[in-house]
Amino acid sequence: MTPYDIFQRVNEVRPHQYDETWLLNSLLRLETMICDEVQHTEPPMELTMDSELSVPIQYAALYEQWLMSQIDLADGEIDRYNTDVIVYNSQYTEYAAWYRRNNLPPQGDQVNGLEGWNIV
Repeated sequence: MTPYDIFQRVNEVRPHQYDETWLLNSLLRLETMICDEVQHTEPPMELTMDSELSVPIQYAALYEQWLMSQIDLADGEIDRYNTDVIVYNSQYTEYAAWYRRNNLPPQGDQVNGLEGWNIV
């Protein structure tokens, strides 16, 4: 899934006046949050229309919902924004739970720095 794919869907559902750079910057903010908060990977420094996004296609609607919320916020459509954010938060939480279930740390790893505790 690429930003181009996401933009096509958002443009169909939520016509707007924002240019590609604005949309890419909004997506980059979300991609950075996903990398930092969920995947614990290095976030991308930039996105292009052809960049591969990190969330698998079955959860890609969260990108669309995020962009629609950002468009509504910028347009001052607060009621619409609030609805979009509720849906986005649900999708983000669902993706994060799926990711954590499917990317468990290897068994036998130890936590360091807890003196007096024997955690294995």
